[in-house]
Amino acid sequence: MLIVGPGEVRFGGRVWERVSWVSVAQEGEGVVAEWGDEGPHAAFVDVPRRRVDIEVVQEVAGTDLVDPELGEREDLVVLARSAGGATRTVRVDAVVRSVRHEVSARGATRRVRLIGVSDDGSDDPVAVTGG
Repeated sequence: MLIVGPGEVRFGGRVWERVSWVSVAQEGEGVVAEWGDEGPHAAFVDVPRRRVDIEVVQEVAGTDLVDPELGEREDLVVLARSAGGATRTVRVDAVVRSVRHEVSARGATRRVRLIGVSDDGSDDPVAVTGG
């Protein structure tokens, strides 16, 4: 899922300003694949373990000395507004994995990478509501 130019992004009680985009990707860990004798393609595939990787990229204006802390766990809430005016809310219980800064001729950005967390391991940590 890619949200370009989100309306608002919050991590815990803090609003993250000037967010350019948010990416929510899911990847299989320990994918199981089996082939039969009938041909070259997998006949069975299962993804018993999944990982949700989130990336938030925001423009940094001036000096910003307040980064999220590694290991910090909060709800990441992203409001995504469509061209038609509808708003959807994406909510992920997430832990900060890395914080990096980049500077180029176009300006400075902060890139925060997070991992989604499920309380019991079976519920999807990503919830999308609204329409």
